[in-house]
Amino acid sequence: NTSMKKIAAILETLSTSQESFYLIKAFNKMKEDTDYSPMCFYSTLSAAPITPFFACMNISYYAKFDGVAIATSIDCANMMIKTKNNAKKFLYLWDLEWLRKPMDFNYVSSILRNPALNIITRSDSHKELFENYSNKKVSGVVDGWDMKKMEKILWM
Repeated sequence: NTSMKKIAAILETLSTSQESFYLIKAFNKMKEDTDYSPMCFYSTLSAAPITPFFACMNISYYAKFDGVAIATSIDCANMMIKTKNNAKKFLYLWDLEWLRKPMDFNYVSSILRNPALNIITRSDSHKELFENYSNKKVSGVVDGWDMKKMEKILWM
């Protein structure tokens, strides 16, 4: 199918977490629609909270990916930006990780403000905090990997 929409999540790990659970649930549901080809790339192999019914591959395979890519952390976004491929790049801010752990401001800002990176936040409060922190507008707000809302942002 030449009009198939390829979408990939880029994660540190698929380990047991609320974010991994919602991501796998959303991608498993998306897999039922033959117009979509969901997959994920991870840097650390781990047991997932529920069984993914889509391809899960090591991050080393990301270089050949040519669809919509959604990073889930600052470090994943940094790797995604540095990889030269034909992916449309997004960062889904499930949480604002620089508020809960010490991170270098210049490192975080250089990633968040990168013009090749589109930002999606999980809530309006995250949107407001992000826009204050980075002086950059978000592409949209999506809670819990809601793919109906996500689709409007990813393919607009």
